[in-house]
Amino acid sequence: MSASISGPTAEPLIDICDVAASYGNVRVLSGINLSLERGSFVALLGSSGCGKTTLLRALSGFKSIDQGDIKVAGRSIARLPPEARGMAMV
Repeated sequence: MSASISGPTAEPLIDICDVAASYGNVRVLSGINLSLERGSFVALLGSSGCGKTTLLRALSGFKSIDQGDIKVAGRSIARLPPEARGMAMV
């Protein structure tokens, strides 16, 4: 899954770079890249079990990633606990 939304700013607000995640020995995300600029609206679409919720859980800190990085406003948050990320998931 790769997506890039372009606009007037040079640095994306959210930048997911080469993220991979697993549940046990099962790799559920691999090579995920996504850049989102401030004010953009995005929908994650896909079949059941394709990794949409896992990606959101990784972004919010409720799922650790095996590789890659997640940045918000240029700051890496991939190793921060959920309560230190300044975001929520409902």
